[in-house]
Amino acid sequence: MNQTTRSQAGDRLAGRTVILTGAAGNIGTHIARTLLREGANLVMTGRNPDKLDAFCQTLSGEGFRPAAMHAVAGDSADPEAGRVIVGETLERFGRLDVLINNAGGAGPKQTLEKIPFTTAQARASGDGETMFQAAMNLLGGPWNMARAAVPHLAPGGAILNVSTIFSRTPYFGRIPYAVPKSGLNAFSRGLARELGAGERGIRVNTVFPGPIESERIDTVFRAMDSLQKLEPGSTAAGFKGLMLNRRPDADGNMNFIYPRPADVANTLLWLSTPEADAFSGHAFEVTNGMQVPAQSRSKLVSWPDNRLVDLRDRVVMILGGADIDEALAFAGRNRDRGATVMLAFRSLEEIGQARARLGNDAERRVKLTHLDPLREESVDRAFQFVEDHFGRLDGGIVLPGKRNGEHGHSRSTATDQEVATFVDNEIVAPVAFAAALARSLGRRMNLERAPAITFVTNSDDGHGNRLNDIKRAAVEELIRTWRHEEEHACQRGERRWSSRPNQIVRFDNNEPDNLAFAADWTATLNNRVRRMDPINLWVPKSIRRATGKSAMPYSIQRVLPGLHQGKVAVTTGGSLGIGLQLGRYLAMAGARVLLMRAARPSLPRRAPASSPSSRPSVTPTANTGCISLPVSMLVTSNSCSSCSIILWKFSVRSIT
Repeated sequence: MNQTTRSQAGDRLAGRTVILTGAAGNIGTHIARTLLREGANLVMTGRNPDKLDAFCQTLSGEGFRPAAMHAVAGDSADPEAGRVIVGETLERFGRLDVLINNAGGAGPKQTLEKIPFTTAQARASGDGETMFQAAMNLLGGPWNMARAAVPHLAPGGAILNVSTIFSRTPYFGRIPYAVPKSGLNAFSRGLARELGAGERGIRVNTVFPGPIESERIDTVFRAMDSLQKLEPGSTAAGFKGLMLNRRPDADGNMNFIYPRPADVANTLLWLSTPEADAFSGHAFEVTNGMQVPAQSRSKLVSWPDNRLVDLRDRVVMILGGADIDEALAFAGRNRDRGATVMLAFRSLEEIGQARARLGNDAERRVKLTHLDPLREESVDRAFQFVEDHFGRLDGGIVLPGKRNGEHGHSRSTATDQEVATFVDNEIVAPVAFAAALARSLGRRMNLERAPAITFVTNSDDGHGNRLNDIKRAAVEELIRTWRHEEEHACQRGERRWSSRPNQIVRFDNNEPDNLAFAADWTATLNNRVRRMDPINLWVPKSIRRATGKSAMPYSIQRVLPGLHQGKVAVTTGGSLGIGLQLGRYLAMAGARVLLMRAARPSLPRRAPASSPSSRPSVTPTANTGCISLPVSMLVTSNSCSSCSIILWKFSVRSIT
């Protein structure tokens, strides 16, 4: 029978082997039944062996073939468990075609300031889970499973990562859940690029469920209403308001309702079949049409206007990383604008290297301190120092913990240690720093307005920036929900101002001016003259093309242009030294400049004016911007190449 005329019902996954993590969970049970119904050999995993075994018995009782099912208990956050799961899959069924990363967890349900980072804090909060555990479950788990599966996936195989639409929206009180999920989105895109170009053509896609019809989502939204002190149903109404598509509800009326678990299961089913062979690197949103941007993105298209940057009497804290020179560059740009800079590093070794580079006046010009975001006592001690010595904080800059390449470059071949340290240093650490900062500003400092907080990514790593993009996405979601939580507190009168953090994304650009361009923008943001509503501020691929400048101008040239446009300046003693340089800068600032020197003429002579007793008058020559001055004396002139400066020699006695 011709393939185009044969029905695929009940046969769409025949002969295919699928690993499904989180198989006994809320949505997992629907996915498992759908895959088995279409003929898959299914390996089901989960952390609770009793729950998993009970589910397998239920499936057998419903008539599904026991021979098509295999249960393996294991926590995918443990890389060794992932290897065991894949090994048992191959032993039982002889092949692997599809990996569905569905397992996860709710994570702590706390606002930024109250997120637990230690086991004791997790117990006290009632959540029982730390930020570290949430990040490993939601991002580390899928990463570990993908690493274990990739070497054994059949040609044309697929990896499907189940994310959430809430990873791209403000999600009040759910930073520990939404931030790792946002990192998972970028992980999927990068893995699709990495694996799709290989000889086996492995596909990677991401499914974004919206709020799914269940008792669980009702409980979650009620908790969010309570956390925000909103009327019951407010959170649900807000998300339904983003939907485009009405569907029949339980009574048959057309309404905006939550998608159903079957909608997610059917999407994953289709992506697991050969019918979806043309799709990789895509986002499939199961949301009834919720209108949610993929990311916040705005390009920086101008050099910062440093005429407006005055950081005198301002305090800026910079959390540096392993790249000491880049941290010092950011510190220098802010210090040169007048700021008192607190430059913190995560290790004592990094502090020592920075002090050696700064020289003897390090403590006078830049204050060095230790701050490890993953150790609460270290963070609190650093912020207490700021409070005790300055009583204020006007700006904060958070640089990457590690240089490009220190966590490797590949997602599929990363080591266990590289995954664990990346999740800790680049996903958990920014949240920990933000939480400590929010606590400190709220409790210790009576500030009149919010400090400018700027996260900065690494520059281009030359290997596709796959890890850089994971961190970029995670920090974006951190900022999005952080803003939302504090804006809500302001609306309720619980605080006077809310933070508006930004993130400067550098890795689209590999030009020499990248560092200075980004550092100058942090100084501009710290000056708080400009407010940038987009979260992500991207350094353009070509600074010259975007800004009109071929290279970074000299610092004095960035300050002067346009400052004295339309003015006329006369400078005596202008042939050399200070007078000549002053004339140059005035001309660069847009002025028409006359430089005068009292001396015997040495340049070619100009005829004297017709009336020796007449008072001199100043008139600009046509279309040049230069100035001519008729005087009653022998006088010579020589104009500069820009036609903005003219040099005159004269006798002072002739000017009355």
